Amino acid sequence: MHVVVGRLRQLSTSIKVGELHYMLSLIQLALNVDSLKAEAKLKHTSTSARKIALLYAPGVAVSTFKDWVTFGKRLIVVCGGATLYVLPIIAALGMRTDITRRETSEDDLLSLATALRRVQHGMWLPMVKRMMVPVYHMRASTGYINSLMLHRHIPVREGEAPKTESFGFADVAVSDRIFDSVQTHLPFLVARSDEWNATKAPLWTPLTDPELLRLPATVTIRTPLQFKTTPCPVNKKNRNEWTETERTKAEQAAVAASIDDLEAKLNDLHAGGEAKAGQYVKISNEILKGQALRIEDSTGQLLSFMFSVPEEYRKLLLDAIEHIYASMPGEFKDEDSRREFFQYLSCHYSWYARYAEKGQDASNAPPDELRKSGKGKVNVRQRKAYRSKDMRNGAEYTALVEAFTDFFELLRVALQHYLPEEYDELSVYVEHLPLDASSPCYPFGGFVLNLNASTWGHRDPLDKRLCLVVPFGPFVGGELCLHETGFCFDLRLGDVFIFPSCHITHFNLHFTGRRGTLVLHSDRQGDSWVKDYHGWSEHFVTHSTS
Repeated sequence: MHVVVGRLRQLSTSIKVGELHYMLSLIQLALNVDSLKAEAKLKHTSTSARKIALLYAPGVAVSTFKDWVTFGKRLIVVCGGATLYVLPIIAALGMRTDITRRETSEDDLLSLATALRRVQHGMWLPMVKRMMVPVYHMRASTGYINSLMLHRHIPVREGEAPKTESFGFADVAVSDRIFDSVQTHLPFLVARSDEWNATKAPLWTPLTDPELLRLPATVTIRTPLQFKTTPCPVNKKNRNEWTETERTKAEQAAVAASIDDLEAKLNDLHAGGEAKAGQYVKISNEILKGQALRIEDSTGQLLSFMFSVPEEYRKLLLDAIEHIYASMPGEFKDEDSRREFFQYLSCHYSWYARYAEKGQDASNAPPDELRKSGKGKVNVRQRKAYRSKDMRNGAEYTALVEAFTDFFELLRVALQHYLPEEYDELSVYVEHLPLDASSPCYPFGGFVLNLNASTWGHRDPLDKRLCLVVPFGPFVGGELCLHETGFCFDLRLGDVFIFPSCHITHFNLHFTGRRGTLVLHSDRQGDSWVKDYHGWSEHFVTHSTS
């Protein structure tokens, strides 16, 4: 095992180093071709990439040569924004093809380069901030990267001696000047921000290792409530009327002024073991004084858990919101949930196991050859755990995961710290995803992005155990109400709220402004997948426990 792991590490490093040199060679080729074209103009002659290919690259298809030149110029634009130090990052992350492929537009590359030079808010801010930290450290080092060089043949007139200018990664001013002089048929890049001239660490610093975070201490309130799962009071016919009635009641909720006051109000609300019908208590993070709050019933069963994230992660959430504004233009705007025909956008990025066709009674034939008797069509894909439709929208999903990566890691560490039993239970399904696929919001199987959400009364019967809610955006109202417990939570940016969404009927009060929520959840049918692959286990490799 150690030998294989060592070999993989060595080969992985070799591939990344090879990618770095490949990109440098593409840039060098683009510089050479641009110099030949510029020199031909000075000498009052003409040339083209085709002519240059035929002259200098015999045996290479002209189309391949021209692609190489295009790839090199694309990399020049990106390096013009992020300096040459971005190349090792691209190589390490395997992102070179994301930049060179035709699907990546020239406008996107120009926008990225401009954002990197300006170092300002906008669509690319999360990437800019991530990039600045390793770039700074590479600039401060004297290792292998800073020994690599590129060369620019300076165009000269007829009869003049050839001239060459060499530059390396650390020669930012020189590389900027040379890259800015390359004919890309795109507008000039803006002047580079003074942030790039810093000799100290960037104004922002890498986020604290979540494993080392000192999460707030927990205050626990055990109420007299004897919570039992009862039939959901909401159905399709009464949903709107029921919700508006409960909203009216919740708007009159008694406001808890402190933790002690909250405990007293909940003891009164739940006196006798049941919540008093039509009464709610309003709870906000202002009374927590930096602490986490766990509320449980008389047996210790979790009813809700709430805490606020550290300030540096709150800023990260704001940066991710900027990305949402840019990547989903027009979707996240001022709204009033009371208006007629109100709707909101909900995007689901989850690994599902629901609606599966079970195989317990099937024959031993390959599953893709089996059909239910009397059925002409079948969705074979849903016989296994599968990605949601929104998740299969690769570009959008990847962008959101990139924006929320560090925040998801904080949530993972917090959940493991505060609710270790639930954490372990939720993680089992994620550990059984096809091809050991990873979930960015581990231990949950996926997340939902709601923009301008105000939900009607409902439960989430397909959720497993818990869901986790993070609100964001500037808004007024939108409190999250838990009907069977009488809780009315006033959640704001940076608050994290956890509750058993499958067992408690919940809804939002009306809001104005821009109210988004990030909801992490897992499919409860994942248990069936973990148990025996929905009954198809005879067709799967399973490791015996005996």
